[in-house]
Amino acid sequence: MGSARESAVGPGWRHEQIGFRQHDTRDKPEHPPWRWTPARDIMQAMTRSCSVCGGTTFGNLTILSDKLVAEWDLSPTEADYVNRQQGEYCLSCHANLRSIVLADALRAVWGTRLLLRDFCQSADAATTSVLELNQAGMLHPYLAKLPGHCLAVYPDIDMLALPYADGMFDVVVHSDTLEHVPDPVRALAECLRVTRPGGAVCYTVPVVVGRLSRDRAGLPPSHHGPPDDTRDDFLVHTEFGADVWTYPMRAGCSEVRIFGADHPTAHAIVAFRGPPAIQVPVETKAVVDFERLAAIQTEEATRQAMIVDVMRRSTSWRVTAPLRAFGRLLRLPIR
Repeated sequence: MGSARESAVGPGWRHEQIGFRQHDTRDKPEHPPWRWTPARDIMQAMTRSCSVCGGTTFGNLTILSDKLVAEWDLSPTEADYVNRQQGEYCLSCHANLRSIVLADALRAVWGTRLLLRDFCQSADAATTSVLELNQAGMLHPYLAKLPGHCLAVYPDIDMLALPYADGMFDVVVHSDTLEHVPDPVRALAECLRVTRPGGAVCYTVPVVVGRLSRDRAGLPPSHHGPPDDTRDDFLVHTEFGADVWTYPMRAGCSEVRIFGADHPTAHAIVAFRGPPAIQVPVETKAVVDFERLAAIQTEEATRQAMIVDVMRRSTSWRVTAPLRAFGRLLRLPIR
């Protein structure tokens, strides 16, 4: 969340704001744009680790202003998980949950078990081409190490008409930028256009899962960022909801996958162009082999027929007596 231009910075930027607030002696606003939780709210995550750096200790910042909560019409529960989405962060690398779940999505696309930090410096990453539209949160320092990395800043470049050739990149990635673009479907179509067949567009947007998406056209202007900052970069055009997956489908992708962290807290979306770049492991496939099923059914029918035939040919009264009685009920030709 934040401006289109500064959605890149995420928790690291806010961490700098914490430092400024703690150490700067200049006048500060009576009601700062961000509210920070005390040190006692820094927690040890027992069941979560950061897929960016492997850290297991997380801090928590309250990001949403009361003004934004009111504009977004968030319930207390919704405000809580959006705050976690944006403000719960790894104390080691400062990646917040939306950056961490985006890292999970990228690792899946690249088919690696390495941490994102380690993969970006590995030999396997040497041939990967990535277009990063705005700095993707705290993933940017690691993505920037990829030999095939390209950074483009919106709105300096037009996401509705990207200045790149068709199929130029393996992966296009952006984080909390799409909500600031006037036509998100067209922007996603452009991202897919510059992605090679089999490549993927990986991104995050703030999602309120208990409602449908809405266009803010005709509503009072709403900005993601400090309450007093009304730059165009911060202006919100779309508030995404449970139908967020339909946007890449309308843009023409062949498949959509959603990755989650502590649902409904944080989600990342992967939209494929053409055949998916990652394969579902065989053991997780739910595919019915109808030919094999028919063969099994035929084999079982044959086995049962053989049993009936043996019973019919038997001379033992213990077999023939009940069989004849049962046959008479079914009107079977048993003699």
